[in-house]
Amino acid sequence: DEPDEEAPHHSANGGGKSHTKLIAGIVVGVLVIALIAGGIAWWSSSRRNNAQRNAYTLCQNTRDSYDDAHTALAAALKDANALTSTPTDQVADAKTLDTLKSAVADAEKLDQQSVAECAVDANTAAIEKTTDSLRNTANEITKAKSALDAATKAVNDSKNMQSQSAARDELTKAIDDAQKILDASANAVTEQVRTDLENRIADARKLADGQNLNAEDVTAMVKTLTDAGTAVQQSQTEYANQQAATAQQAAEEAQRQAEAQAQAAQQAQQNAA
Repeated sequence: DEPDEEAPHHSANGGGKSHTKLIAGIVVGVLVIALIAGGIAWWSSSRRNNAQRNAYTLCQNTRDSYDDAHTALAAALKDANALTSTPTDQVADAKTLDTLKSAVADAEKLDQQSVAECAVDANTAAIEKTTDSLRNTANEITKAKSALDAATKAVNDSKNMQSQSAARDELTKAIDDAQKILDASANAVTEQVRTDLENRIADARKLADGQNLNAEDVTAMVKTLTDAGTAVQQSQTEYANQQAATAQQAAEEAQRQAEAQAQAAQQAQQNAA
């Protein structure tokens, strides 16, 4: 007879190895999952931290821009406040003063307004909210400064216009007064003195015809006209005194001659008797 076929034989040791491999695979899988989860958590935290840092940096930059705008507004307010007390008779248009005072009031509200600080430990949303608030306030300040600058310029222009008008009036009056002196001195003073006054009047008219009158130039010209007019009047007085003296001398001489003739006639009558 043929021998019976031997049945397959599985050792107990081989089954143990398979079980160990299974456990090791599970452990590795758990470790991989843990590492992935940890990486995702780290990435998410890092991303949040970067966003927070970027938001804080932007907030600080916006705060710097706000500070620059606020400093510029404070300087503009100082100049504007110095003009608000300008008397209305020193401006050509009093409405410019009203506009300036209104612009100053608006600017002072922003100048005194408190703003939030950029908090380094705040979350991103809170920092971004502060940034938006700072940006909006800085924009309002910039607009207020522009309005303040325009109002300040308008008052200064109005003051200059009024000053120009007053200077022109002063110069015109001085010219008119000098012309009257010149007209009254015809044939009553030396021509050299009158010619000097005529030249000064011509110079003054030329200055008055200019678009921009300088107060110092006007003051100097008025003095020149006054001095020239005074010289003519003094010369005219001297001339009148000379004429009066000559006339008096002539009258005295005529009187002496008349008296001499009377004495001669009387003497002749006496001799004839």
